[in-house]
Amino acid sequence: MSVKQFFLGLAMVGLVLGSFAQEDSLRAENARLKRQLEEYQKLLQTTSNEVVEVDEEEEELIAKIKKAMDEVDYYTLKINLELFIEKYPDSPLKESYLPHLNDLRKLETENPRFWNSLEGNPNAKDVELWMVEYFYDKFNEKTNESFVTNAVFLEGTFSNSATTNSELSAQFLIKNSSDIAIKLFKYARKNLVKASSAYPVYINIKGSDNTTLEFQNIFSGDRLSLNRRNSQKVHEMLMKGGTTKFRIYEGSRPTSNYNFVVEDEDNGYKKIMGSN
Repeated sequence: MSVKQFFLGLAMVGLVLGSFAQEDSLRAENARLKRQLEEYQKLLQTTSNEVVEVDEEEEELIAKIKKAMDEVDYYTLKINLELFIEKYPDSPLKESYLPHLNDLRKLETENPRFWNSLEGNPNAKDVELWMVEYFYDKFNEKTNESFVTNAVFLEGTFSNSATTNSELSAQFLIKNSSDIAIKLFKYARKNLVKASSAYPVYINIKGSDNTTLEFQNIFSGDRLSLNRRNSQKVHEMLMKGGTTKFRIYEGSRPTSNYNFVVEDEDNGYKKIMGSN
């Protein structure tokens, strides 16, 4: 089993649970995941030379778990982890599987809207696109400061010199109509787009009424934080509801671009911003 593949899937769980916490909480979560990875690597080193006999059914279940990890399929992963631990309680893999099963159970409990949107979940139901969340302080306690975000990731594609039309996901963080930021995730939410140093990007938007606009902004850190004027432009486009298309490309490297779509047929954005 690939350690890298296992924790790429796990990283998304961490992102969902803590991606909107303040920076101190994010650093603490990243440090926790790093320690967990190091512990898991040590476990593999101590057991890699051991011969573990497994039957055909157990081997098939392990393969299903690995496949779910590779595909970042949280619902299927949780079901198969539970089944494995129930059927093979004495397996040496239980010690490494159990923490990740607990993370998935926590995700299901704390973010039911996200969990109910997962493909394959028989209890899945229509999920409102927009929701209100709250920031957390450095003690990981919820504050009274709220923001609006999309309840499920917005899907799209990205291209650069190394790939074309690969999977992209996007997440909005909206404090108010004048303070909007966008996070971008490459390769099925495995890699958060970050800027080691600030650089200019161009944003093209096409609204549901076919109006278009283009403006420039600076990308820095782990998100595209729009200035006041540009935030208001994006807010006005989203207030129209319907289909809003976004294209973001780097000024210095026009071949690097990110494309995603907001499908808001019920104009939930207008409703939630009116109450926020």
